[in-house]
Amino acid sequence: MKIDLHTHSYYSDGMLSPTELLRRAIAQKIDILALTDHDTLLGVEEIQQAAFNQPIRVIPGLEISCQWREQTIHMIGLNVDINNLSLKKKLAEVSDMRRHRAENIMRKLMKFGVPGLDENVSRSVRGVYGRLHISRYLVEKGYASSHGQAFKRFLSRGKVGYQPTQWMDLEEAVQLIRHAKGISVIAHPRRYDFTMKKLASLLEVFKSHGGDAVEVATTAQNKSDQQLIAGVAKQLDLALSIGSDFHEPCGYNELGKASFLVNTEGMKRVADLL
Repeated sequence: MKIDLHTHSYYSDGMLSPTELLRRAIAQKIDILALTDHDTLLGVEEIQQAAFNQPIRVIPGLEISCQWREQTIHMIGLNVDINNLSLKKKLAEVSDMRRHRAENIMRKLMKFGVPGLDENVSRSVRGVYGRLHISRYLVEKGYASSHGQAFKRFLSRGKVGYQPTQWMDLEEAVQLIRHAKGISVIAHPRRYDFTMKKLASLLEVFKSHGGDAVEVATTAQNKSDQQLIAGVAKQLDLALSIGSDFHEPCGYNELGKASFLVNTEGMKRVADLL
């Protein structure tokens, strides 16, 4: 069975519509797909409608930005009730915050000497604002050669376009997903600049608040990473999840590309909980 539980559409910072994402997933022979846009559920109904009578199961989800020890953590919510009022209210607040953050970043960069940001970036946003929208413009206009360089030169901490953001805390994010009857997953854990000791502490706190799973297989994590994460997950009785973190067609994080490389026999998998 081919599974991808971490993907993005153009309602956050992906490039494809939910319908286009679904068609690509079917072409990649994916059996279970979750749409997990950043801090929004806007694309879920579209992708569910597009999946009607198609050979694929679609899971409603999202990727929530939250805070732990003053560092941003991304948490996937799977199989959430998209009509949950508490979740919808909180996402509306986060959407406003994201827009204000983007406006502040663009003002800083335009003052620095990057023209046309506000008009062009705003035109590209269909749902929630993300820094990747700004990064794409910087790459398109030649201010950076890649998204990585754009973040390193302009958008990361200490750079001219950096804008600090106070996200909801980790516990609130877990409870928000639980109240919406969803499954909470720590996304791409090795992407955070954490030692294994600190990562284990994060997962312990996450578990203590009712967290369910950790993303062991993603395109950003090699076999060694997977072994380390699976070991901690087993100790804490956390389920294992899998997702490409797909944003746009490319060889690096193609839909369904992430796979379990380690022996996880006997361990819980998110797919079995859905």
